[in-house]
Amino acid sequence: MEVTKNLKKVSDLSNINIIFKKKLSKNDHIFKNYIIKKILQNKKRELKISLISLEKLIKLQHGETFEIFLKKFSEKNIEITFKEKNNFKTLYFVIISSYFLENTNVSITISEELFNIFCNKEYRYKDLNLNALLSFSNKTTQNLFLYLQKKSTNNYTEISLMELKNILEVEELYPRFYDLEKNILIPALKEINLFFDNKITYRKIRENSFINSKIIKIEFNFNNCNSYTEIIDLFPLIDKFPNNEILKNILIKNSGNYEYLYLKRNLEYTLLHQEDYDNFDEALIKNIFYNSSETFFKTEVIKYQKNNITLYKESRFYSNLEKFREEIFKQIKIYHIENVLFIFNIVKISLNIFSQIYKNNEILKNPIYNSFFYDLEKKGRCFFENENYIIIAEFNSNCCESYFAILKKSK
Repeated sequence: MEVTKNLKKVSDLSNINIIFKKKLSKNDHIFKNYIIKKILQNKKRELKISLISLEKLIKLQHGETFEIFLKKFSEKNIEITFKEKNNFKTLYFVIISSYFLENTNVSITISEELFNIFCNKEYRYKDLNLNALLSFSNKTTQNLFLYLQKKSTNNYTEISLMELKNILEVEELYPRFYDLEKNILIPALKEINLFFDNKITYRKIRENSFINSKIIKIEFNFNNCNSYTEIIDLFPLIDKFPNNEILKNILIKNSGNYEYLYLKRNLEYTLLHQEDYDNFDEALIKNIFYNSSETFFKTEVIKYQKNNITLYKESRFYSNLEKFREEIFKQIKIYHIENVLFIFNIVKISLNIFSQIYKNNEILKNPIYNSFFYDLEKKGRCFFENENYIIIAEFNSNCCESYFAILKKSK
């Protein structure tokens, strides 16, 4: 009965609960973490430390001596309750099994169980991640770790603020999110990220789009450390957007599924064609999912190939828009698309010589100008159609290959 009671708080997170008996003071936590650090450094159960070093590490309470502190600390036990194969079990052990105080030095023997948790690769309860849980400075961090550990099989997880506070056991504390973030969330994640293969970041989800609206949810993202370091290199590309935090999180979320170069290419592609989108966020998500930098144009051409004859199709890198336009012009000439060629030449001459004079001229309202000059310049795409031909083009600069195709309509 007592075992199941101990698991009550964390049953929805993980089948494990850790209790320090007696409760650890701030100095106890400092000393416990110091011991763990030395275990990892020396890989030995015996630890020798001078009282001078202890004085630098621990600030004793008024009237307390190191002998009193060590005596009390040696009485602290760790009780770990967990579920294994549908059975509840309890593991109970001390932190240090003995200490020997002599003159200005103290020799400590670390308990075998604690030592094995950190140093024995074949430790019987390795899957419980006790090395992480026992290293955390408080129960709140342990609870957050257990929650995130359970959810880490996905790229991200979302949780309401109320549920998060319940997990952290701070339901009645921190009415302002700022205080919860400063005192709990940021310090806890700083500790937790030392034990996760993936870097954990979070995003605040507000009640509505207003910047000062109430925060109602938190989204935790699990990012491959190497991918995350690379992904932040893309952030300057979207800093100018008012909703850049949303865009950054789109990239972070997808970094677990796609390689850096894939994301970079599709982000640059979305930026190049942003004038063609009503909603940039949705366009970025869609372009990443469908790999639009390589598939969008090809899919569009296939639609028209069903009922028309493909005269010419090209995909090549063009860093310069004018060179790309010249190639289109060249192919129009080769296939003798005379009515297009004639207007194309007039528009080109007009733009080169009389760009200011012809700004409001009717010639600039011509569909050929709209397609091959305005749309290609502003949107990076153009579509032209008359009674005989269809011409489609997409300029992608250095992002990826540029494409264009000329199709003759079937009679």
